[in-house]
Amino acid sequence: MNARLLHLIQSALFVAILGAPMAAAYWGLEPPDILATENRTLAEIPGLSLFFTDPVHGVSRLKAAFADRFPLRQTLIRAGNRLRLAVFGESPVSGVIVGRQGWLYYSLENALNDHLNVMNLPPILQDDMVRTLVERRDRLAARGIAFYVLVPPDKHTVYPEFLPPYVRVLRPRSRLDILKERLADAGIAILDVRDELARAKTVRRAYWKTDTHWNDWGAFTAAKKLIDTLRARFPDIPPLCENDFDVVETVVPGGDLAGMLMLPDLLPETDIRLIPRDPNAFGQRAVFGAPRPYADPANHPERAMVVAETGERGLPKALFFRDSFSSAMIPFLAGRFQSAVFLWTHAYHPDIVAAERPDVVVLEVVERYQYAFCLENPPEPSWPGAVSPTPPGF
Repeated sequence: MNARLLHLIQSALFVAILGAPMAAAYWGLEPPDILATENRTLAEIPGLSLFFTDPVHGVSRLKAAFADRFPLRQTLIRAGNRLRLAVFGESPVSGVIVGRQGWLYYSLENALNDHLNVMNLPPILQDDMVRTLVERRDRLAARGIAFYVLVPPDKHTVYPEFLPPYVRVLRPRSRLDILKERLADAGIAILDVRDELARAKTVRRAYWKTDTHWNDWGAFTAAKKLIDTLRARFPDIPPLCENDFDVVETVVPGGDLAGMLMLPDLLPETDIRLIPRDPNAFGQRAVFGAPRPYADPANHPERAMVVAETGERGLPKALFFRDSFSSAMIPFLAGRFQSAVFLWTHAYHPDIVAAERPDVVVLEVVERYQYAFCLENPPEPSWPGAVSPTPPGF
């Protein structure tokens, strides 16, 4: 074979390899998009005018857009991910740990380091957290408002037995162990639901296998602990009872961790749902969506404020500052207050407290986000018509 013919064959193969994805997309051979969307905004194809005004930037943006939108891109990524999982048993994504028996774990945002107990929590930081939360409690108490802190544990904490064998706790005490002791000594009502979840998981699975979050059963367990605690101060709140719900199990596509692997359809699991037997029973009824006279601090379409009202004047009003772990608790909590406002933020907003005038404020912070306890308290606004005196520091 002469050199010219060899070069022609090589060129033809090169063109074929590059052109195959284009041809597959053109002829409709690419599988339909059944995947969870990527947790980021894909690069957009730049307008033609940009190539005249700023050609370097235009080419850069076109390159990024092509990399994000290359035909068969998802198919090729999925194939590579499946191969690494099947052959090597390893995660192809840095933020996901492949555990045993189909369990996946989240390793970003210090979730794994927190489980290993290697996160730094020096005394000066502990002091700062305690000072901030004590100041917040005292401000609220001056207005007759109760304050509670709820810390949902990460999945690693509740289900360590399915982690890979190489994941071993390196220190005996976790950040939550240390901080719980400090806050309790300072008189902060902190709800640690680790023991409740340890009991709950002996009944049925309390967390998703392919998601970072707890399922309905885990959320119900934490909500019950919160309601039982609040009933000591607000006895008219209806109790939360397991017998008021039916347990429904359905096989569904995998959760957010399976989505990070781009394999939710290939990593399904059983969704455990708790459905009220009587949706109109006292403690279940709530009307959602009443407008509020302030901006939603989250300012994000997927983290919108949730407002639930029952109109039951004998029940307290509640304000929640929270993260994604409260989402599954909202159906269990909404009907147990005269009004309940759930704000997806850990930052304290005294102006919203003044607008809502709640009877109780709950700060929910998942275990890996404990640094949120360092968020300072903004200045307190005036409360027209308020009868409680303003204590020093407001």
